[in-house]
Order: sequence, then C-alpha cells, then structure tokens
Amino acid sequence: MQLRYGSREHRYDASILRGTVTQAVLIADDDDLFCGSVSINLRDAGYKTFLAHDGHSAITLARAERPHLILLDVVMPGLNGFAALNAMRAEPLLNRTPVIMLTARRQPDDVLRARGLGVVDYVAKPIDMPKLLQRVRKALSQAPAAERPLEWLD
Repeated sequence: MQLRYGSREHRYDASILRGTVTQAVLIADDDDLFCGSVSINLRDAGYKTFLAHDGHSAITLARAERPHLILLDVVMPGLNGFAALNAMRAEPLLNRTPVIMLTARRQPDDVLRARGLGVVDYVAKPIDMPKLLQRVRKALSQAPAAERPLEWLD
C-alpha cells in the first residue's frame, strides 16, 4: 500500500495501518518438504515465514529478519541446531527470541540440553500440524514484546 505524505510517497505494510503487525517465524530445517509444509500452514494461519536449511543460514536470517519466533531442527548440515541456538543466545538482538525445537531426536539428554538453552518448547517429529500451530500461538503470546523499530520503505 502506498500513501502520500507531503511530497513523498511511502509504502507501508497494510497490517501496520490496521494496528496489527504480522508475526514472522523462521523455520530452520534441512528437509525441504518439511520446511515447505510448515511454512504453508503458518502462512495460511497469518504468519510471515522465512526458511533456512542449515544452522549458518538460520543465524544469518535471524540477524537480518529478527523473527518473532524460531522453529529449529537439531540435526542439520554444517552447524547443528544446538550450536546455532548457542550462537543466537550470544547475540543481544536474538537472545530473547523464543525458540521451539522441532526434531526427530527424542533422547532425554537432548530435551534437557534444549531447555538449558532456553527453548520454550520441544516438539518431536512427526509433527501434528494443528498442535504445532497451537504451540506457535502459545509461544508468541508468551514472548516479550519485540523491540523492533518501524521501518520506512522508500
């Protein structure tokens, strides 16, 4: 949507004008089909999504996009989910971003390790999509308000 103010035109996300901001979710998983499926369901539920297929790209996208929530797999090529989460927790702009681990790993040690890194939920695959959407809504409703400046697009 474009609005004219004075002599300048500005483009706005229409949701800002309605008083709502679409919440962004980063999905980090090396399975393309899984990422696509989760992304479609989240978009259908009204969320904006970003996809990463390894730990390094998850960190890069999280820095660039500052999502409201991160869905993070444990087993990924290059940098695994635990290492990526550790790196995110060390960054001031990302350390409070809520994270839900989505993984086939069900070992109690992995769950404890994830909890120790501050994840808000740990979901074992295969995923029940309606339950995942409930957990996403719950994680976002409990997350501290994002301290994100509004961006002006020229």
